[in-house]
Amino acid sequence: MKYDYFYRLVTEYFLFYRLPKIFFEKDEFIDVSLEIKVLYSLMLERSNLSATNGWFDNKGRVYIIFTIDDVKKYIGCSDKKAVNLMNDLEKVYFLIERKRQGLGKPNIIYVKNLIKETVDNYVDKPVEKHFLKCKNYSSDMSKIQCSNTNNNNTNYINNILSGEDEKSTVDNSLSSDKTRKYFKDKFEYDIIIKKPYIDKKIVDEIISVIVKTYCSNKEIFLISGIEKSKEEVISQFMNINSNHIEYVVECVMKNINSIKNMHQYLLTAIYNAPITIEEYYRNLVHTEFNNT
Repeated sequence: MKYDYFYRLVTEYFLFYRLPKIFFEKDEFIDVSLEIKVLYSLMLERSNLSATNGWFDNKGRVYIIFTIDDVKKYIGCSDKKAVNLMNDLEKVYFLIERKRQGLGKPNIIYVKNLIKETVDNYVDKPVEKHFLKCKNYSSDMSKIQCSNTNNNNTNYINNILSGEDEKSTVDNSLSSDKTRKYFKDKFEYDIIIKKPYIDKKIVDEIISVIVKTYCSNKEIFLISGIEKSKEEVISQFMNINSNHIEYVVECVMKNINSIKNMHQYLLTAIYNAPITIEEYYRNLVHTEFNNT
């Protein structure tokens, strides 16, 4: 394959993962493998998104979800290699800390700060205060409320899932805008919507479903009739790329007249996209071949 040259500022069109310079400037990281450095950078980016959307524990520490399947996907390695990399990150280089949730849920991961030294019993009070507010659940678990940091300006967005009247509330704050921007960049939004066969309104709706799900306080989501934890759903969303978005748009356009609940349809289609996309296009090619 031949690639073109760069002209002027065309490099600005690319999206980048941040690889900390400290890995190359401090002697203590000289022996750290490049795979470990890249994996840490991927987790660091996800930490920034988690912090933006209030994923803090009761001590105000940011946590992420990053599964073995995520490691395999991004690093391009086997199960055994992925497990070894995660173990090295935690037990050899102490760059992360994992905490088991049990009940089949994925581990939560704390990505360690390479710059700041550990301070015993450190708690970011403003962050902890915001977290505790967001943990103020009502006894009716079908309605979960998360207070905005400004008590005089609390706004809620009702997000209807499935065909029921069940509602979950979303913190209508700046974090939603940042999350939307993150996923638009991740999916190359400005490029996708310019394609002649793409319906911009559907792309906007897809991103809206992802953002609302990510920012929602709802703990369980219904996918193809099966309950999935929020951690599972978000982890799957992180595997979505622009090809999956185009695929979902195509599915919507083909089934638009039979879709009764667009939000639930999109939620399920987005979640299943990494699993169903290959089979879908394989069958499409097979059908076209037989018709020729």
